[in-house]
Amino acid sequence: MVLAQLMLHSPWRKALLIGLAVPLSIAKNGLRIFTIAMLGTRVDPGYLTGRFHHQGGIVFFAIALIVIFALLWILQRGEGSKKKMKLDQAPAAAEREMKW
Repeated sequence: MVLAQLMLHSPWRKALLIGLAVPLSIAKNGLRIFTIAMLGTRVDPGYLTGRFHHQGGIVFFAIALIVIFALLWILQRGEGSKKKMKLDQAPAAAEREMKW
């Protein structure tokens, strides 16, 4: 995924986000099938062949996209705290080197 490559620095975080994309896609399609089947059997059989069946994928795509952005945000926050910690430790390391 391009987002992982552009916005994450750690290789394992990139691999995690990319690896979670496949199960998320499967879960998204499963939810879509379940929703259409329940609507078709409980509400109106027209849902099985109607407009929602053919054009409703964008709704479930948006849900999956929101989940991906949330994961990306969480993974980015984790990288930021480690960078900040390294920056906070840098002056102490510089002082130790100057004493020698």
